[in-house]
Amino acid sequence: MAKQEYVSFKESRILSITCLFLFVGGLMSVVPQESLVVLIVNSVLALIGAAIFYTLWRLHHRHSKRYYSLLSYVMIIGLSVYFAVPLLRIFYGTYVFWIGIGFLVIVISLPSIQAERIAKGILNPSKNKFGKVYMIIFVLVLVFGSFLYINAGVTQSPDALTFSIFLFALSLMFLCIAPILLLTPERMEELKRNGVGR
Repeated sequence: MAKQEYVSFKESRILSITCLFLFVGGLMSVVPQESLVVLIVNSVLALIGAAIFYTLWRLHHRHSKRYYSLLSYVMIIGLSVYFAVPLLRIFYGTYVFWIGIGFLVIVISLPSIQAERIAKGILNPSKNKFGKVYMIIFVLVLVFGSFLYINAGVTQSPDALTFSIFLFALSLMFLCIAPILLLTPERMEELKRNGVGR
């Protein structure tokens, strides 16, 4: 069994991740244009995240590996939601907006049910169908991001829609792998020992 250690509040990373949420939320409130309402909503989400982090710390501060795993899960979900905001703002008021919301809900909820299959794909991508699909998506996001970076460097005015699509794709990629953090360290070790992907 993995060794568990006590996590003090100072080591909990609650404040640093909350500050990260506030920073990223602030950035996402200016794409495609500045919005005080979006900034307020994003700040409220950061405070809700802080409350969740504190609750997790209270429940799991004596089990460091489990605490940091759940903390990372919530952090990835939160950042993914922030990354999706710019594209949703562009299509706000249209049916595309609601499709995007529905897609996010599905991608957040369904992978959590398939956490073990996702873990097998991440641990051994060459022998698992999900792992192969994820690697393709990962490469496409990297290539798209590289083109976006080059375009921004040349034109000095990156297109908001292109940037928003890239962030949304990054969001979906993070949401697909986040559920593996719901597995206990013991279960992850067991999957490794049993030979994932077989």
